[in-house]
Parts: sequence; structure tokens; C-alpha cells
Amino acid sequence: MTTRCLLTCVLALLPSLGTAAPLTATQFQDWSRVGAHEAGVVWTWTSDNVTNDCAGVPLVCESVPTAATQSYLRTSATAFTDGVGGSGLGIRSRDGHVEAIAETHEQGLFDVIGPDPIDVHVQGFFPSISLFGIFAPGSVLGYDIIVSRDGHIFFETHGSLTDTGFTSTGDDIGAVFDARHHAVFAPPFLLDRTFQEEGEFGLMVTKRLKLTGTDWVEIADARMTDPEGVSAPGIVRNGVAGTIADVPEPTVLCLMGVALAYAARSRRVRCK
Repeated sequence: MTTRCLLTCVLALLPSLGTAAPLTATQFQDWSRVGAHEAGVVWTWTSDNVTNDCAGVPLVCESVPTAATQSYLRTSATAFTDGVGGSGLGIRSRDGHVEAIAETHEQGLFDVIGPDPIDVHVQGFFPSISLFGIFAPGSVLGYDIIVSRDGHIFFETHGSLTDTGFTSTGDDIGAVFDARHHAVFAPPFLLDRTFQEEGEFGLMVTKRLKLTGTDWVEIADARMTDPEGVSAPGIVRNGVAGTIADVPEPTVLCLMGVALAYAARSRRVRCK
């Protein structure tokens, strides 16, 4: 197991009123899973998972990555997490009568040390999403992103590209359908939420791409790509801040998040 220097994503902010919140990360769990096979058969998954613990003063978190790939004929599915907040998904196919799924699960466990509840500000960037498909009626190429806190979903978005067009449900992330090229693009987007927490709590992010190809598939291509490539600021690793007093304005936290993400990337390079 490899341990690298890592600037922790748990930020103790010092607002003008109040003191720094005793909030710390304890563990990060990452999981990559993929499947690609003939439609209608039992799923056989390829998966990789890891638990990255955090300890010490200053806090250092392990950063072991995960990766999974599976292929069937001309259909492939890939998924990875890089151990420091970045992840990526991809599906590509030119086969009819196929199914494929690529997904990652990222969970962060945190602890509020002290008797008082605190305001926890959850903020992070999500990847861009692209879907492109020319296929038979009944085929579907889609995405799902689900974010939960202690098992309770507070953000979810879903999209499906079919031979007739594009539909989306859940939270709006600005996905745009290009009818001329039969493609969908959703730009990177910022998620911003505030909760009150005490004791231990967990954040979970699930990202998924999926394909169902019917009679024929000329091309199907789906991607989830971090806005800055590998190690972009993900919500689980880079988006949690705690304060006992008021939480600063979102714009301030956004700027802090970008700066800290850059610092984390630079420190990671120096500490390899």
C-alpha cells in the first residue's frame, strides 16, 4: 500500500465570529466496477476497491487508486478513481444486443469532535458528461450521479439518450442535446449544500454510465471527465468545511476550494 502526502480536504475555517470547528476526516473508501456482455446474460463484474485511512498531525491520508476494465467483442467499459479525489468513466461500443455499465463509488467518513453540532459546508466540482450514439430503437445510453449523506440522498441527476432524443430527470446540471449530431453534453458543475452535523457522518458519491444496445449499434460513446483531468477537486475529498459560527459566502468557499485543490496537486507532486 502506497502512502503519499496529501493536503486534507477537511477545512477548519476561521470566520469573523466563532472558533475553528473540530472536524476531521477519518477514512476514504473508493470502488470502481464495470461490466460488458451480451444482452440478457447474467452480469459478471470486474471491480477494484480500496480503503484509504487518514491519521497523524498534520493529517495524512492514504491515496491508493482503483481501476477496472471489461470488454466484450467491440464493447468496452472502464472506471477508475485516482485516490485523491479524481475519477473517470467511459463506455464505447459498436455491437448490437449488448449491455455495459461503468461506475465509481466514493465515500468519505468524517468526525465532529466535541459536544456541539456544527454547520458542514459541502461543496465540490463534478465532471463533464458526454453522450453520443447512433443506434437502433430501444437502445439507451445514459448517466446517473447520486450524492447522499448517511444514506439519505440530497442530490441526484439522471439522463438518457435514445434514438428519438434526450430526457433528463432530477437536479438540473445544464445538459444540452445536440439533435444534429445526436449527442449530449453537460459541462462541469458545482454542487453546494450546507448541513448541520454532530459526531460521525459519511458522504457518498455514485457516478454511473450505462448502455443497452438492441438490434444494432453503429456507435455509442459515453464519458465522464474531471474538469481538470485526473485529481480534479471532487466533492468527497475536496469539498467539506466546518464552522461553529456562520458559514462564509459560497463565492468565498468556491475560491478557497479551487486554491486548495491546486495546493493539494502541487503538494502531491512534491511528496511523491
